[in-house]
Amino acid sequence: MVFSMRTEYSIRALYYLSRLPGGATARRSDIASTQEIPPSFLDQILLNLRRAGLIESVRGPSGGYRLARDGGQINLWDIFLAVESQPNVTALSEESCSPAVRGECSRMGNCRIQLAWSKIKSVLRDQMKQISLAGI
Repeated sequence: MVFSMRTEYSIRALYYLSRLPGGATARRSDIASTQEIPPSFLDQILLNLRRAGLIESVRGPSGGYRLARDGGQINLWDIFLAVESQPNVTALSEESCSPAVRGECSRMGNCRIQLAWSKIKSVLRDQMKQISLAGI
């Protein structure tokens, strides 16, 4: 499974925020430059992360972004769900291979390979749920 740059950049941004001293905020420009994330792309990511309740924005001269909860309570699966498109989330959430999820496979009900993909996805999801920002 290859993750999109959206997920990669989101993990980078959240990891950066998790390393800030308690309650401190970071400006969007600081996150973008230190984590090498295109600013316009970061805007979209930050909006998704805020909507998912993973970060909060603080207004004012010392404002910026910070984690909405402790880094130990935010795992990679949470991040993936917050920022990925629905087809990617569905493909990793479903207990079948990608062609079956898209309805493009004539062997859907009788495929041994599908069982293998199902196991792989299950392991991947479980691992993502076990790795928190604090554990990176």
